Amino acid sequence: MNKQPIKSIQFWIDLLIQPGKAFSVFVPNFWLTILLILVLIVISVLRVTITASEPGLMLPALLTTAFGVLTVWISLCLLFHAVSLYLGAEGKFFDFVSYMALASLPVSLMTLVSLILYQPFPIGWFHTLIGLVGMVWGWPGYFTYLALVHGEKLNPRIAGIFVVVVMILISFGWFLPAIVSLFSN
Repeated sequence: MNKQPIKSIQFWIDLLIQPGKAFSVFVPNFWLTILLILVLIVISVLRVTITASEPGLMLPALLTTAFGVLTVWISLCLLFHAVSLYLGAEGKFFDFVSYMALASLPVSLMTLVSLILYQPFPIGWFHTLIGLVGMVWGWPGYFTYLALVHGEKLNPRIAGIFVVVVMILISFGWFLPAIVSLFSN
């Protein structure tokens, strides 16, 4: 299959409609990777700016968010890469990082949608649902599966199991406070 340039509008349409096809023709690109990571950081900082209630704490919150997003993103890429190598992957770290940058796009898009809908619909469960859609679609869901298969060259079955285990662990961590409070009384 021919590799398609990321400058092609068809690539970006395929990324939304046929992500498997888009990931299969993607060529890792340093500058696009940096741009996608910056988009993720900017949207996260924007979320803090819109939802923060203490103006005096804005700058520390923004810096902490930017640093935290970058640190977590790099740490998770390193962890996923190490586990993938252990599971028999043959990919290169930079290629995987580029694919993971693509995998962060749905989360960024869904965060942006949530921010746009924050004022008219400040309902917590609604924004949680939007976040879940972003997780299943992007990171750590389907796009991460594609990043593991194409960037790490991991067996598709193993990549699928890996993603499901990560989703279960994240879901458990997400709902753990509710579970603990349910049984603490």
